[in-house]
Amino acid sequence: MITNNYFDIILEKIKKEQKQIDFVMFVVGYSQNPQKSNTAQIIYALQDAIARGVKVRAISDIGAGVEFLLESGIEAKKSNPRRRIHAKMFIFSDSVIVGSHNLTDRGLKNNFEVSAELIDFENLNEANQIFENLWAEL
Repeated sequence: MITNNYFDIILEKIKKEQKQIDFVMFVVGYSQNPQKSNTAQIIYALQDAIARGVKVRAISDIGAGVEFLLESGIEAKKSNPRRRIHAKMFIFSDSVIVGSHNLTDRGLKNNFEVSAELIDFENLNEANQIFENLWAEL
């Protein structure tokens, strides 16, 4: 499925996930006002996922949200300054979502962005391997 309705899809998948969520994101923004901030709603949904036992890990290049992710109990790593991470990928137990959306209010609400959900086993395995290799590298 190709979508520009990324926020709603990601939020719903986070709320339904029962095992693990890994994501790589170039920019993680943060606002403490979840009523006005789509990014804050996603971060709070990730906190709720952790509270119900879901393992959540994040890799990001830049953004004030990384420190908040760490404070929220999310295992998070910043990229190595010698190698910029520009990827955007969410990995769930049943699919991987890749595309152009950053976790910023602008990226979630204002920009024209497109992402795709891949639900086949091969793509999911490849996404998991990419994440694990990057995680080990940092």
